[in-house]
Amino acid sequence: MSRKVTGTPPKTGTTKTTRATKTTKKVVSEESNLLDDKRMNLLSQIKIDLKHKNEIQKKLTNSIKNGDVTICTGPAGTGKTLLSVAEALLLLKNHSDIFTHIKLVKSIVQLEDEDLGTLPGDEKDKLKFIMMSFIDAFNDLIGEELTNKLMEAGYIKMEVFGSMRGRSIANCILLFDEFQNVTDRKGKTFLTRFSKNTKVIALGDSNQIDIKKPETSCLKELVRMAKLYPENGVEIVEFTDEEIVRHRLTSYFIKIFEHVEYKPKGTEVKKEKHKEEYKKPSFFRYLLNYFK
Repeated sequence: MSRKVTGTPPKTGTTKTTRATKTTKKVVSEESNLLDDKRMNLLSQIKIDLKHKNEIQKKLTNSIKNGDVTICTGPAGTGKTLLSVAEALLLLKNHSDIFTHIKLVKSIVQLEDEDLGTLPGDEKDKLKFIMMSFIDAFNDLIGEELTNKLMEAGYIKMEVFGSMRGRSIANCILLFDEFQNVTDRKGKTFLTRFSKNTKVIALGDSNQIDIKKPETSCLKELVRMAKLYPENGVEIVEFTDEEIVRHRLTSYFIKIFEHVEYKPKGTEVKKEKHKEEYKKPSFFRYLLNYFK
């Protein structure tokens, strides 16, 4: 005969576990809110005071602000990088609900006859060395301290080109410098990676190509094709020597090195060497002299 069990069932600890879980969630939520407040406070510290010096600079800023993809070309000293970084910071500050971070990208190309060896430091230090053109712009605009804090908080991220393959990149401002060192294949890879809520800014100068086969650079042909087949949301911004603002002598030295009378090093040496070699008696001439 079965015995009927009466009374209060034994305590299993369920109530305590539930309360502990709720307490843990509350603590995590409070920490998350504090973290969000701290991050927002960082963004509120971004203050940009930068005036345009010509109409092309205004065009670049408007293109980044209103378009999806901006391809900007032009000589050194026109303000391409500085203006792009400034607008990226303002977009991040004013539209943090859309853009989570600024992503800096470069293709690693070693300059001709320049052996850097092994760069010191960890991966972050190596990336900062590669991204110095960007880092200098951030430091000039908002100071080194705030730049470092934004990096630590994940608002500024650095990546080499190789890490982008096969990915879909969303909710960020994507800045690519030295785009003249990107080949046709890599250019296609890069411009098919971005997804929703992403602005793309590609900067370059076709007169400063460092890749081994300059003819494989995609920048000049990409600009030509985009102008030939325009698309809404894609803007081409072209600076010329007339818009150089870095220093009064920047334009002068660009013209010196690009002048038709400028002779590449070694031209005269090769000619003299050829003359000397011609003077040396060949084996055929040696035989003719021998049988005279």
